[in-house]
Amino acid sequence: MDIMLREFGRYVEDAHRTKLFARAIAEQVRPGDVVLDLGTGFGLLALLAARQGAARVYAVEQEPRYLELAHALARDNRLDDRIHWLPGNSSTVALPEQVDVVISETLGQFALEEFTVEYLFDARARFLKPGGRMIPERLALFLTPVELSGPRQRLGERYGESWADISGFDLRRLRQAVLENEVLPYQVHTFGDGDRTLGHPVEAASFVLGQARSSRFLRAVTCKVDQPGTLDGFLGTFEARLSASAVLSTRPEEHLTHWRQVVFPVLPPRSVEEGTPLAVELGFHGGAGWSYLVQP
Repeated sequence: MDIMLREFGRYVEDAHRTKLFARAIAEQVRPGDVVLDLGTGFGLLALLAARQGAARVYAVEQEPRYLELAHALARDNRLDDRIHWLPGNSSTVALPEQVDVVISETLGQFALEEFTVEYLFDARARFLKPGGRMIPERLALFLTPVELSGPRQRLGERYGESWADISGFDLRRLRQAVLENEVLPYQVHTFGDGDRTLGHPVEAASFVLGQARSSRFLRAVTCKVDQPGTLDGFLGTFEARLSASAVLSTRPEEHLTHWRQVVFPVLPPRSVEEGTPLAVELGFHGGAGWSYLVQP
């Protein structure tokens, strides 16, 4: 099975994502513009830019089989005359001219895993005209303390509530290690019935895309508990500002996207009271992935 093709199917089903990018492209791409689409995949954003009136669209994709598929889709939709297909990684390709707009939807599960910050910094430095536009423009990550009875119950059903007496042995330390191995650094989650927030979202990191050089960060933040409950973890959501009126958000009160949300778990869950400050250190370390630490 081709995992990326399965992902393409999820992207198409995510109508809200497509609508927001289409709105941003309509606002940012002007007739006659030259556009760069980084990580074009099956070419949807390149198609939108060409339909909007771009004179030329340079679509970069490092997987040749996906580039072939994108090219065929452009022919099917009679837009292939204005789209130039470039195989390779955007950090190594060369363009024959500078561009008016850089577009990219290289957003990982929790935004940073596909290194959109680094790729867009490189693209702005090498390809974008002075005064050019970026889609997205800004990226912010948030943490919210949450109570999640469903995931807690499923873990309890799978691993039992206590390993304090397994054939006469205390194996609670092993259970903790097994649970951490199962859910760290985060789990993908769809916030729903039985879930509730225990506080407001707190910004953990933000990036002005094209200006920020690196996605790596390590930051301590404090979330305040607004209502008592059981702290099962911290809900990770992100917002990508695509244009003045198009903001892509994975917060649970917004339209559900294929990204859903992520949860950085607290193991074991703990009871918290209103007003309790919760100190969390969150970091992204490039290829080494995520780290987080909840202070006692």
